[in-house]
Amino acid sequence: MPTYTPRLGLKRPEPTDEFLTQDFYDNYNLLDAAPGIHICTSSTKPTWGPERAGRAIYMTDHKYIQIWDGTNWQEPVQSVPGIATSLHTDAEISRNTTSIFNIGTYTISRPARLHILMGIQLAIVSNRRQWVYVRPVINGVDAQSGHTNQWRHSGTSSLGTYWTYNAIPVFGTVANQPAGTFSVGVKVITGSDPDPIRYYGAKVQIFLGRGTDEL
Repeated sequence: MPTYTPRLGLKRPEPTDEFLTQDFYDNYNLLDAAPGIHICTSSTKPTWGPERAGRAIYMTDHKYIQIWDGTNWQEPVQSVPGIATSLHTDAEISRNTTSIFNIGTYTISRPARLHILMGIQLAIVSNRRQWVYVRPVINGVDAQSGHTNQWRHSGTSSLGTYWTYNAIPVFGTVANQPAGTFSVGVKVITGSDPDPIRYYGAKVQIFLGRGTDEL
C-alpha cells in the first residue's frame, strides 16, 4: 500500500507495489507545481495544513511574500508595509469644541499593530489666540498610546489681521487592529479663549507591524 510525503503529497510506493508509469507522471506534476516559493495571486493563495509551516508564497498582483505558519499567513519580519495619504479640508472650529475629521478608510488583510504619524495644518488670524489639542483616532476612538500635541497661539495686537499657519506633528499606536476595514481621523479640541481657528487637513503615514509585535 503506497504512502504519501507530508509536504508535497508525492506518492511513495512500497517495494511490493505494482510499477505504474502514472505514479511518476503525477509526482512530476506535483514537483513542478511546488517550486521553492509558491506563485499565486491574493485571490488564489492556498490554505494549507500545519505540515506545510514555513512555506512561502509570492503574490504576483500585490508583489509581496507571505509565509505560512501552519495556521495563518504572516508577513516576513523585515517587511514593513504601510499607507500614506493626505486630505485637504477647510473648516472653522469655534472655542470649546471637540471635532473629529475623517481622513480616510483603509483595508488590511491581516491583524496588525498600527503606528500612525500625522502632520496637521491649523491656522488662526495673527492677532488672535487659542489653545488647540490634536490627536489621531481610529474608527472614531482615540488611538492607544496616543500623543496629544497642543498649539498655543497668543496673538499680537500690533500685527495685521493675516492668517498664521502651523503644522502640528502627532502620533499614536493601535496595539492590535483586526483584519478588515478601519477609518483614520484626527481629533481637534479647542480651548476656552474666544477666537476660532481653521483646520486645513492632514498628511498621514500608517505603518503596519506584525500583530501585537513592534516593528
